[in-house]
Amino acid sequence: MKPLSDRKKRSLTLLGVEVRPETAGVEEWQFHTEDGVISCRYHPAAEGDTAVLWVFGAGGGLGGPAGGLYPRLAERLRGCPE
Repeated sequence: MKPLSDRKKRSLTLLGVEVRPETAGVEEWQFHTEDGVISCRYHPAAEGDTAVLWVFGAGGGLGGPAGGLYPRLAERLRGCPE
């Protein structure tokens, strides 16, 4: 695979979305594209006007750094008062 700096900018076509049943308050989503699957997790919270989005790179996994930091933070932030 070429380094990112050598690749031309292009669009990504969404072919489909698969949402798996909720487990422990988290939905697993898979976005199917012509380049492969992008796996995500959705941590729903009470309705409001703010959100937190974590994005991570090629290291893999959906837990984030520090032994699952993102799921722990999502759980704590879900209960925060406005």
